[in-house]
Amino acid sequence: SARVSTLAVTQFRKFGIPQVCDIMLSSSDYVAGWAKVMSLHSNVTGETCLMSSWNDWLSEMRSVVPGPNQAMRSWTWQTCVEFGYFQAYEGPVQPFSQRVNLQYYIDMCYEFFGQRMMPDIAATNKYYGGADIAIQSSRIILPNGSLDPWHALGSYVALNPTVVPIFIQGTAHCADMYPPMASDPVTLTMARKYEDELLFAFLSSL
Repeated sequence: SARVSTLAVTQFRKFGIPQVCDIMLSSSDYVAGWAKVMSLHSNVTGETCLMSSWNDWLSEMRSVVPGPNQAMRSWTWQTCVEFGYFQAYEGPVQPFSQRVNLQYYIDMCYEFFGQRMMPDIAATNKYYGGADIAIQSSRIILPNGSLDPWHALGSYVALNPTVVPIFIQGTAHCADMYPPMASDPVTLTMARKYEDELLFAFLSSL
């Protein structure tokens, strides 16, 4: 959908929320501004058509056949039962429909997986450590990019020598996990090198 595509641009590409907002507001015609953002999405993803059918999306998310959408199905399952990262739009000052609220996502989980569920966030935090992850865990790398809207939820204090936070200036969501490119900023190249060194040290200690 257009909403998901906008989130993808701000999370996964070299464009943060301010840049996308600037593009949207570059025209007095908000529809034209939105079209520019969608054009940007097509340029960076290679997609020429955006899905706008709920039934088509539902069919893809219900499918258990291995394919390109299984990563999204797996992540959605984790969201529905563990994390609760529901990106609801209930405030009055935002460009999306207020119908995309908490109940929308609860219903979505039911439609996708055939059962009523609520994410057990307390159990997830207890299992993984939550804010105290560095106290009860080891050998973890916590990278975050400055352009990733989720970086505000990151941990940046090294309370444990083997739980290492890395803040990568000028990069977006999961940028360190993508194949290197000639256009990568120096900060990203250095972060990947540091992560390689940490992984080698972690594996060598086992």
